[in-house]
Amino acid sequence: MGEIISFVPYLERRLGFPYSFFFSGFLRYYRIQLHHLTSYSFVHISIFVHLCKALMGIEPHFELFRFLFHLKPQPDFYVLDVVGGAGLQLRQRKDRVYIAYSLSSKVIDWKPKWFYVENQRENFPVITPGPPI
Repeated sequence: MGEIISFVPYLERRLGFPYSFFFSGFLRYYRIQLHHLTSYSFVHISIFVHLCKALMGIEPHFELFRFLFHLKPQPDFYVLDVVGGAGLQLRQRKDRVYIAYSLSSKVIDWKPKWFYVENQRENFPVITPGPPI
């Protein structure tokens, strides 16, 4: 089955395995892997999922998510990082219809905290080398 990549802070905060259906579908839809996402992307996803479940009482709705957010190459379209090469951003003017929150202006050095773990389930994405496509 191979290996998958995880991130120490996620496991410390009980955001481990298995991935939710929403998150697995998100990774498959964009054809990216966990390590391709920026740290802020996880904040956006977590807030959205919590908003759907706790406030609206529904399962996270992917079309609503796509209506609000888009995936942006990092640092840009021509140069993609292997780790953190794709970031979620709120679409223009969607701040008018979405909850207000601010992100920390300081991003700690999070890239060295990734590690490999045995893939215990076949539904986890297989690691492919290089930046996101």
